[in-house]
Amino acid sequence: MKKLLVTIIIASLLSCNNPLSKVYTEEGFMLDMVEIRESNGQETVDKITTYVMQQAMKSAFDEDADNTLVGKTYEELLQQAIVLAEEMKAKEEEEKRLADEERLRIKNLQLKIAESVTFAVTKKGYYEGQYGYPKNITFSFSFKNKTNRDIAGIKGKLTFFDMFDEKITVINLSYDDGIRANKIAVYKAQIDYNDFESDDKKLRDTELTKLKHLWEPEQLIFSDGEKLAL
Repeated sequence: MKKLLVTIIIASLLSCNNPLSKVYTEEGFMLDMVEIRESNGQETVDKITTYVMQQAMKSAFDEDADNTLVGKTYEELLQQAIVLAEEMKAKEEEEKRLADEERLRIKNLQLKIAESVTFAVTKKGYYEGQYGYPKNITFSFSFKNKTNRDIAGIKGKLTFFDMFDEKITVINLSYDDGIRANKIAVYKAQIDYNDFESDDKKLRDTELTKLKHLWEPEQLIFSDGEKLAL
């Protein structure tokens, strides 16, 4: 019995000397962290400090939020910090999984559209009206339908680069005149030209052979109603 009492007393003294058993107070927090660093290491301090800062900011921005710090020992705060970190890690992994699935979905759709229609920039020119208006950069684009189905329309983004891969401009293209099965459709289009826009001037003055372009299809609608959309 005496031996058991001594054991209990020793355990009680060790518990009292463990800074993790202290109850959190805003005033004593920094000094408590010094003690915890000495007894439990920097990693423990980092976990508790991060958690306390997160909860303090949460309370500052939401007056109705529950205060998860008051009356808690640092051991309890440490366990809460570990649980929160695990939840956040699980959430991040789930978000990453969903993002990867979305990237794969978009990639597969772009591949399916690319397998259905090829795109080319065949001509680039410049038009200016008799009195200096309107001013347009003109283009001829070709769409080749590689399927056995008629296509009602296609939509996407066309980005032009110079020969050094510096982006010049992005054009939104929509073609809804249809592309017959296994046929080629030519789309003559134009964009406004602005003398005060350096990108417009660069696009106008650069020869087509010195331009690079990236065609990113976003929607393809078949005449039977099927739609491939990012």
